[in-house]
Amino acid sequence: MKKLIASLLILVIGIGAVAAFQMEAYGGVGAEFYYAEGFQNTRISDYRRFGSQEGSLLLNLADMNSSGVLITVQGGVRYETLPNLYALGEACLGFISLDTYALQLEAGGLFMFPMSLFVQNFHVGVGAKVGFFDFTKALGKAQVLQGTTPPVILEAGTISNGDSIEFSTLGVSITPFVDFTFDLGSFLAIGADIGFQWAISFKSALYANKTIEVSTDSQDFYLPNSSYPPTRMSMSPVVSLTGFKANVHVSYRW
Repeated sequence: MKKLIASLLILVIGIGAVAAFQMEAYGGVGAEFYYAEGFQNTRISDYRRFGSQEGSLLLNLADMNSSGVLITVQGGVRYETLPNLYALGEACLGFISLDTYALQLEAGGLFMFPMSLFVQNFHVGVGAKVGFFDFTKALGKAQVLQGTTPPVILEAGTISNGDSIEFSTLGVSITPFVDFTFDLGSFLAIGADIGFQWAISFKSALYANKTIEVSTDSQDFYLPNSSYPPTRMSMSPVVSLTGFKANVHVSYRW
């Protein structure tokens, strides 16, 4: 999550540094489709190293399997590199539940047709954005299971009681879109854009304290209720944000 926010800040600063013509910031709300499948409740354990003296954690992930419409808030900046041609950077955030959310960062370009020659203060543009998303479930503070021996010592690092843990699925996206903008004045405008987004995940992992990463292809994932010796399990979750995407926004220009 912090890495994605840092990437957005770098993008915004970079855009501001090279702005050549008109620049604007915008914010609004939107909607897009999503589905997530293949998540399972699992146990992560250091049994391979310590046998019956293992330390283990239970991960409740099955409730991440869901689908529907994701309501998002978004913000971004765009600047005019050539007359009517804009570069842009955008971030949007939507919550599936209090502990499960999707963060998306995109960059792209937009060509605005000079429609104001025919309809005063009205602009239509076509563009495309590419980026990546992070579909995350915050699992709170680590609590090593009773009857096992803390901490959980894995090849990737050590997870102790009280460590902050989350499960994250990363993906890439591409979105062609049409933008409609109406000027309210020289500095203020309202608008909407509608597009079709292709977005699919490619990597899932458990993170502890934002630094320890345990990929789902690790051999340290086990069935949650298996007896000794515990039974290993594999998990290949898939998250998709593919479908129509729309948002409305307010822009401020300078």
